[in-house]
Amino acid sequence: MEPESQVIYVAFTEEFLNSNIKEWKENKELATKSFYLLFVCLAGFIVSFVYLVLVIGRKSFKDQELHLHSGDKLYNDINIVIFISLLSLWIILVDNLFENINKVIIPITIPIAILGFILLLSLVKHFKNGTFFTHTFIFKMVSKVIRFVGDVYKSGSVGVKTVLIVIGYPLLVAVTFFMFPVTLGIAAWFAFKRVKRFTAIQEGVERIKDGDILHIIDVDGKGEFAKLASNINSITDGLKKAVNSELKSERLKTELITNVSHDIRTPLTSIITYVDLLKTERDPAKVEQYIEVLDQKSKRLKILTDDLFDAAKASSGSIPVQLEQIDIISLISQGLGEVNDKIEDLGLAFKFNHPKDKVYITADGKLLWRSIENVLSNIFKYALNGSRVYIDIEDAGNEILLTFKNISAYELNISADELMERFKRGDESRTSSGSGLGLSIAKSLIEIQKGKFIIQVDGDLFKTMISLPKYSE
Repeated sequence: MEPESQVIYVAFTEEFLNSNIKEWKENKELATKSFYLLFVCLAGFIVSFVYLVLVIGRKSFKDQELHLHSGDKLYNDINIVIFISLLSLWIILVDNLFENINKVIIPITIPIAILGFILLLSLVKHFKNGTFFTHTFIFKMVSKVIRFVGDVYKSGSVGVKTVLIVIGYPLLVAVTFFMFPVTLGIAAWFAFKRVKRFTAIQEGVERIKDGDILHIIDVDGKGEFAKLASNINSITDGLKKAVNSELKSERLKTELITNVSHDIRTPLTSIITYVDLLKTERDPAKVEQYIEVLDQKSKRLKILTDDLFDAAKASSGSIPVQLEQIDIISLISQGLGEVNDKIEDLGLAFKFNHPKDKVYITADGKLLWRSIENVLSNIFKYALNGSRVYIDIEDAGNEILLTFKNISAYELNISADELMERFKRGDESRTSSGSGLGLSIAKSLIEIQKGKFIIQVDGDLFKTMISLPKYSE
C-alpha cells in the first residue's frame, strides 16, 4: 500500500454502535455498584481486622494477660513460610482457573483465607507477647548451639576452652569474612580483657606472697580467671582465720597457764603452809584443825586436777562413746530429783517444760548426764538465790533442743565466747569454788556425741542450749 496515494475508511453500522454503547453503559453501571460494594466491604474488613488485632489473645480489653493456645506453638518462621506458600497457591489457582473464576473463586478463597488469617493472627499474638523473634525455629537452634558451646566453655578445662577458641574463631572469620576488621577488633578486645584479668591475679598473688594477707583480688565476671581469683581470696580468708585462731590460741594458752597456776597454787600453798605448822604444833586441837584444812585443800586440789584431766580427755576426743536411745525427759526428771536438796537449799524454783509424749535422743547416757550435771553445777554456783530456773525441751525436727535459763547472781560483763574459754568464771575475782572448766568440758562431751553446745548472755540472763540428734530407728 502507498500511504501517500491510498486512504482506508472504516465504518460501523448504526446498529453495531448502539449495541456497544448500550453494553458499555451497562458495564459502567455494574462497575460503579461493584466499586461501592468493594469499598464498603474493604472498610468493614479493615475495621474487623483492626478489632481482631486489638483483642486477639485477650478475653476482654481489660484483660492484661495474653493467652496463647496450642496452635500458637508453631514457630513463627515456619508460620511465615506456610502463609507465603498459601498466598502463592491461591494466586496460581486463580490464574489457572481464570476462565471459570466466578464458579471457583469462593470455594478456593474461603479455606485458604481462614487458614491464612489464623496464621497471621498467631504472628500478631507473638508480636504483642514480645516473642516474635525468640519463638522461631532458627532462633531456638542458634540459641541451643550457643548455649551448648557456652556450657562446654564454662564447665570445661582451660584446654577445652582453648580448643573451642582455636576452632571457633576461624569459623567466625569465615562466616563474617565481609566484616573481618570487626571480628579482629572483638578478638583483640577479648584477649586484652583476659590479659588484664591475668595481670590483676598475678599482682594480687605477689602482694599476698609478700605478706599482705588482707589483700583481695578483684576480678569481675565469670570464667576460669574469676574462679581462680575467688579461690585465691578464699585461701587468704583461710590464712586470716588461721592467723586469728593462732593469736587467740596463744592468748588462751597464756591465760590458761596463768589461771591454772593461780588455781592450783592457792590450795597447794595452803597445804605447804599447814604442813609446816603441823611440824611444830603440839596442841591437839590445833593439829586437828590444821588436818581439816589440809583435807579441804587437798580435795580442792584433787577436783582441779581431775577437771583438768577430764578437760584434756574431752578435748582430745579419746573418751569412748556408746550412742543409744535415751528418754531425755526421764533423764532430766530423775536428775532433778537427785539434786533436789541442793535446789531447796538455794531456794531455786525449777520450771520444767516438755512435750507430753516421750522424747528420745541418740546419745551416751553417762556422758550426757555428766554434761547436764556440769550445767546444773554452774547454775547452783552462779544463779541468784530465790530465782527461777527454766528447763525447756523442744522437738526441732531431726534434733531435740534442751535449754537451761537462769538469772546470774554476778554481773555478766563478759561475752559468751569468753565464758566458754577454759578456767574462765562468771566472777572475775575467782572467789567461787569452781574450776572454770565445767562448761568447756560439757561442750566437748556434747560435741563428741554429735551434738551442739551454745551459751548466750542477755544482761543477767544466762542461757545454755544443748542440741542432740533425735533418735531414729
